Amino acid sequence: MKHEKSKIKKIIFYKEALAQDPQKSTIISNKPGVKAQIFGNNHRSSRILIGLNDQNPSYHNVYIYDLLTDSMTLHVKNDRFPAFVVDNDMNIRLAVQEQPDGSLMYLR
Repeated sequence: MKHEKSKIKKIIFYKEALAQDPQKSTIISNKPGVKAQIFGNNHRSSRILIGLNDQNPSYHNVYIYDLLTDSMTLHVKNDRFPAFVVDNDMNIRLAVQEQPDGSLMYLR
């Protein structure tokens, strides 16, 4: 119960900080040439799934990024898929693979 109250206070603090400065940017990676994309969030926690092409410029590794603590954990090391489909609970459900003819194959 004590942990839940602490978590609620942190979320309220985060929402208040966001309301004060909705355009605030956060540097997730300062490596040159790295691009980031958001794969998913569930609007129920402070964690989001992000992709960073920090090891291979063609593919994004998937990280769990916590907006409250600014901590990031590698979730999926990726050297094959240009895109992922994520459900509302931030689970990766499908991986998208481009075929030689330009079509897409969806893998579970």
